[in-house]
Amino acid sequence: MLPGLCEIGGVYLIWLGLKEGKPLWNGLVGALIFVTLIIALPIPKCICKLILC
Repeated sequence: MLPGLCEIGGVYLIWLGLKEGKPLWNGLVGALIFVTLIIALPIPKCICKLILC
């Protein structure tokens, strides 16, 4: 559930920054949340592979 919230929230903040004329920091925070999600998603798979091997 958390990845879905991060994805929707991050993209929404980017959209607000680009389309609605909100401050630049809105878009930057959204991009940071979205990039963190992209980096964090594969981590549990890597941990499982290390434990099972």
